[in-house]
Amino acid sequence: ELLLVRHADAGDPAAYPGPDEARPISAKGRRQAERLGAFLAAYGIPVTFHTIMSVVGSNSIANVTSVTPGGIGVNQALNALALESYTDSTTATAYSLSQQLITTAWNILFAIALVSFVFGWQGGKQLVSSSYLEAKAKAASMQDERRRKKEEKREADAAERRADLLARFRRQG
Repeated sequence: ELLLVRHADAGDPAAYPGPDEARPISAKGRRQAERLGAFLAAYGIPVTFHTIMSVVGSNSIANVTSVTPGGIGVNQALNALALESYTDSTTATAYSLSQQLITTAWNILFAIALVSFVFGWQGGKQLVSSSYLEAKAKAASMQDERRRKKEEKREADAAERRADLLARFRRQG
């Protein structure tokens, strides 16, 4: 069974007259696929339609089935499996980790640039600082709530033990 997943830009779906699954990738999508191919080649992995589709498919599946933050581990396992007939698992894992690190670094830089553009450098700094302070306050509040519940449970358990002892004492009389 062959499963094809389009994971590159294919332009506006409304502009294509046919069914979405037949919509070809755009020029931008071709450039995205070429970059993926160049990255595979850097690790000595053959650049073929099958290897590119295997990696794209395994990354898509990893993103959907991720059970860890950022899909760490899941991506590597699925990429090693997808590329097992092309390279050893160490190389596939190294490729996968570096791809994920570069993507994460790019996303962080893009987020910083976007926040700076939208809010300005000082506004972005203020936004991050206030979010951090709110998160710290929320964490402290949650910790206090957990302590309060724990203390209430401890008191309820102690009251129950006292009641049980008193009931036993009365029965033995």
